[in-house]
Amino acid sequence: MTIQEMEQKLAELEQKISRAEAVIGITKTINTYELYFQGADCNGICAGVDWDSPDVWIEAGMGGKSVGARPNLEFFDQRPALARMPGALVEHESVTQVIEVAGDGKTAKVIDFCPGYKCLALGHSQVWSMGKYYHDMKLVDGEWKIWHGHWFVMV
Repeated sequence: MTIQEMEQKLAELEQKISRAEAVIGITKTINTYELYFQGADCNGICAGVDWDSPDVWIEAGMGGKSVGARPNLEFFDQRPALARMPGALVEHESVTQVIEVAGDGKTAKVIDFCPGYKCLALGHSQVWSMGKYYHDMKLVDGEWKIWHGHWFVMV
């Protein structure tokens, strides 16, 4: 093997390692987001989102699209009050994730199926809550953050 072939092989391996590191970072961000979402931890939920981006948006089911930091933070801020209600339980899991990292390694798209349920206080609501998450991700200061998010409710 020539030096040039070895350099080419090394460049290919470095690219594969970078992509693998991106997938691991993205998976961690998405799974952490969903874990905090289940526990209605507003600060934890918000830690995974790029609030400094002027075009950040989240669209949650039939609640419509919230553009910008303020309306999104207000949406997530109501979750702790719901979680403290007696009998409240929310379970969302991220399964069958598909992650596509862009060629520049700075953005990515994520799709994952999310089977789950939610039970709100005193029997007012017990429903299956299944759907898909679609996320656009962005690398910010070495960490993957949610840039755009859409929760498409199936049931």
